[in-house]
Amino acid sequence: MNIITPDTAYCLYPKRTLLQRQMQIIARVNLTPSEQIAVQKYEARGWKRVMWSDRQRDAELVNIRYVGDQFTWTVSLPGLDGDGSKKTRCKEETKIGFVAEFDRVFLL
Repeated sequence: MNIITPDTAYCLYPKRTLLQRQMQIIARVNLTPSEQIAVQKYEARGWKRVMWSDRQRDAELVNIRYVGDQFTWTVSLPGLDGDGSKKTRCKEETKIGFVAEFDRVFLL
């Protein structure tokens, strides 16, 4: 699950999403045709579907979670500050040991 705001990007499950390229569908067993097409698109790009019952007992998955908690990968985005002035830098937080380098992500 990823959330992007005007000034920050959040990845709630960075290990599963960015490193292991896994997706988990938990809402329904029967997907609509458009949902099936979306899932097939990601599978064609190398993503693996993991069923809710197959998940590992990982703190990233089983603890109560919230945006910005200790498992969330948070990246400040360049753009406008709240007062409309231009931001001058992009600060990256590495709370759980992730470092972004161009289009690759490394686990420290």
